[in-house]
Amino acid sequence: MPDCSSDLTLALDLDRLIRWLDCSMRPRLIEADHLRIGPFGAMVLACIADHEPIALQSLSQRLDRDKSQITRTVQKLERKTLVSKERSTDDGRVWLVSLTGDGRRLARTFQANLAEIVDELFGQLEESDRQQFAKILAQVVSTQP
Repeated sequence: MPDCSSDLTLALDLDRLIRWLDCSMRPRLIEADHLRIGPFGAMVLACIADHEPIALQSLSQRLDRDKSQITRTVQKLERKTLVSKERSTDDGRVWLVSLTGDGRRLARTFQANLAEIVDELFGQLEESDRQQFAKILAQVVSTQP
């Protein structure tokens, strides 16, 4: 039988980590967000960067948001020339979204800010512990869609 108290402790620690990352990232995001895309716009850029080109429907599923919200956000990012859309050659009903050069640069800026925060968080750990955590995290992430 699984140890529920251990699972609860892990869940609470993960929740604290996610909140800490969010609270640490938000001011840096605001500082780097000269185009005013907001935290959700940054999340959309990050997801596109991970999976580009990505269909709007897939983007909606990966971010667990309504397709209309994703469509509005992508249109906003498109007006700011951070993303581009094109029809799929396999299925003309499907729109594929990719980052533009400006979108890729902004996504890299956000990623660099996140890397600094992670370095602050894990900086006092031994390198072997950091590598072990990274390996376990990669295993967990690789099992997600």
